[in-house]
Amino acid sequence: FVKRLHTFLLIVLSISFLNYNILNLIVLCFLCFCNCSGFVYYIFKEHNISIPRTSKMQSKLGETLSRDEIKIGDILSFDTTLKGHINHSGIYIGDGEFIHSSSGKAKGVTVSKLDKGFYKDKFRWGVRVK
Repeated sequence: FVKRLHTFLLIVLSISFLNYNILNLIVLCFLCFCNCSGFVYYIFKEHNISIPRTSKMQSKLGETLSRDEIKIGDILSFDTTLKGHINHSGIYIGDGEFIHSSSGKAKGVTVSKLDKGFYKDKFRWGVRVK
């Protein structure tokens, strides 16, 4: 419970720029059972922005952005298996961090660092939805 509460507080602080109401955050943090691309899809849908449902298709939305070019709100694309294809997505929230739905150790919606830990060598590019 403490870890979930900590994650909840991090998410509240991290995505406040998206102007979510508290009910949406509670649903996302405690009840979200969607995968990574489903989470990204849901966030954009809540802001009346239509995007594809899969990580692979989300990664093809626009011009690819390098690590130095990404900004808050950009979709990030990852190859977590290092097999040459996109299979994970998240949303950049600034300060080298992104929010995503993880099926790994974190299980569920969480905030991770781009330059440390598991995702350090998995980031491929970002895309900016216009």
